[in-house]
This record gives sequence, structure tokens and C-alpha cells, in this order.
Amino acid sequence: MTVFSQAYFTLALEIHRAKSFDRLTELLTEGLPKVISGKGGLIFVTFDGHGVEQIYGETSFAKEAKANLDAINESFSCFPLVSKVDLSNPGELGFSVRDYLHSEDFLGSKFFQIVQGQEGVQDYLFGLLAHGYERTTMLIVGRSDGVFSPEERGIFDSLLLAARSVASLIAVEGDRRQIRNFYVKNSPRSRQALFVVKQGGEVLPFNHDALRAAEDWWGEDDAFFALPADKVEKLNKELLNCWVGPLSSSFRKFEIDLGGGTMDFSCMPAWDGEIWLVLSLVDREAAATEALNALLTKRQREIMNWISQGKTSAETATILDISPRTVEKHLEAIFQRLGVENRIAAVRNYLDIKSGQLV
Repeated sequence: MTVFSQAYFTLALEIHRAKSFDRLTELLTEGLPKVISGKGGLIFVTFDGHGVEQIYGETSFAKEAKANLDAINESFSCFPLVSKVDLSNPGELGFSVRDYLHSEDFLGSKFFQIVQGQEGVQDYLFGLLAHGYERTTMLIVGRSDGVFSPEERGIFDSLLLAARSVASLIAVEGDRRQIRNFYVKNSPRSRQALFVVKQGGEVLPFNHDALRAAEDWWGEDDAFFALPADKVEKLNKELLNCWVGPLSSSFRKFEIDLGGGTMDFSCMPAWDGEIWLVLSLVDREAAATEALNALLTKRQREIMNWISQGKTSAETATILDISPRTVEKHLEAIFQRLGVENRIAAVRNYLDIKSGQLV
């Protein structure tokens, strides 16, 4: 029967309160080993179970591994555990290296000799912390004196499960923060069409602007857009550069065709394997108003509104209660501002700008 100490409950509470991956890493690699008599811990990230992408932690155990990251990857294919355990999907609970290998097999392997360095580790506990978007984040705790007891493994499992839930919350909050920041940083006169790409390649509109765009691009009876498999694979590879940590990513621009032609989307992979796509849509009405305000004075805009409706200079003068001469003077200025030579061209340019076609 596992006896949970006060130290265990204190650590469990600290894990529950963790708001960042860095804090979670500190608790798991420094706090957890102390509770189960471990030498130290580290967290490593693999890409689909092949090779170590990054190592996290500030324990001597972790620093030794960081210093030998290249050598670790060179010997990763010889890692004796690889043929025994699928590291991209190792199971829900933690496991000991001794569950799969005899002590002489792993203690004598080149990989473990590099990992442990001068630490003299005798047993290792492994546990899945996070898995998403073809990236697996694993927790390892080493022990230098003997093996972990069943009670210690039970404590490891319970804290690992708690940390996994917290990691999920941190990842989701990170995605939300990135999306909020994207909206805040973009121009107030542009709308954002937000789409989500499911793991199977189905693209779904997520907000009102995306729904309106989908109506223009897709067939009337298409509930979603099926992104071709080769395009999904290409996008997934490109999005690897978006990751800034095991649980967090950022937006990058990529050219994608969702049925309306190739356009520049801001893309971000989510921890759960989905992809967020955002297309900035210029609010043409607001942009057109801004463009006209920059080109013409209020009186000139009033004159062009009436001229574009077919009114003569005299009729426009009467409507605005000014002289025809004043209208003509304003038209001369308008021609210069619009870069045209006559009334017909001025009306054409004015209407194009007003409709947003020249914005």
C-alpha cells in the first residue's frame, strides 16, 4: 500500500498550480525525484519517437544529458528500449527501464552510458507527459542506489497523471493566448477568418467571417473542405518551425489554397494535432472610406457623390448651395488628386475606390 507523505501532497498542490511549462519542468525534474528517492530528472522531446529534439531541466542529470545531446542522438537508434517500447505512444502510466531490459543490457548500452554520464544511475522511470502533433514529451527520473519500489512507482504515476492534466491546460491556454494576441496586433479595419484543420485534413470554418468565406469558396452542400493528403503532409512539415516549446507554438505565414485560390494564411499548430488558420480580410468599406478621406476633402467627396450620380456642375452647385465656379475649381483639384484628366475618368476612379476595388 502506497503511503503518501506531506511532501507528496505539497508537490501535488504545486503541480496543480503550475501556470507555465518552465514551472512544471522545475517541479517534475527537481521536486518529484526527491519524493521518490530519485537522483534527478529531465524532460525530453522526441519527434514521432525518433531522436531527441530538446532536453529540459536544470538538475545535474539534465545538464549532463544536454551537454551530450548530439552523442545521444547518434546512438538513439541503438537505444535498447526503442525496440521494446513505442516512445511516441508508451502507455498511460510510467514504466521502469527494468520492466523491459535486464540491468546488464541497459547499463552496458552506449545510449545509457551517455545519458547518465557520471551520475551512476541504476534505474530509470519513464512517463509520458504530453503527446501531440507528432511530438512526444517524456519525463525521466533516475535512481543511483538500487531500483524504484512499487510504492515509489505509484507516487510517480499519480504525480505524472496530475502533471499531464496541467500540461494539457497550459497548452490550451497557450493556443488561446496566441489567437488573442493575433487579433489584437492586426489592423482594426481588417477582419479575421478563422479556420481549423482537423487531423484528417478536414478544414472547418470557426467564426462568422470564415463561414462567409467558405460560402464563396466551397460548393453549396460542402460541410468542409478536404485538404489533400500531400498538402497536409507539406503543411505539417512546414509548421514544425512554429514550435517554440513542447506545449507552445506561434503563428507563421504560409500560402494555402482552401478552394478560393492560393492566399497567405497565418498558421499555428495546436498541441492536440489540429491546425489554426487565419486569413486577414480587409474591411473594404472602412478601407475605402479611409482612402477617400486621405485623397479628397469633405466638400470634394460631396461633389463627387453627386457627379457620380449623373448631376451636372450646375445641379451639384444648386444642391450644395455653392456656385458652379466653386464646383469646377474643386473638380480641377479632384482630377489632380485622382490622377485623371476628365470627369468620366474621375467618376470611374472615384467609384472604384468607393467600392474598395482600388484599396
